[in-house]
Amino acid sequence: MNPMSELIALARRFEPSAACHDFSSVKAWWFEQPMPEAVRSAGSAESSLRYFTTQQTPHNRPDEGFVDDAAKVAISYPRAL
Repeated sequence: MNPMSELIALARRFEPSAACHDFSSVKAWWFEQPMPEAVRSAGSAESSLRYFTTQQTPHNRPDEGFVDDAAKVAISYPRAL
């Protein structure tokens, strides 16, 4: 199992109802609850994953997550305002 698959499996233990969407550049897993500390620690410990954060826009919530640029897979969590 690759690092992102392991991180997704860990994340889904906390929130099994997460939704996965395919975009033109990446497959993204969307979670509704804030990022669990266990997911944050595991993602931060893996050098092949890139952490990201975005600001709120009129159309999107502020979020954070991890991206595997090579596999083109991401996980995204809502971020507190």
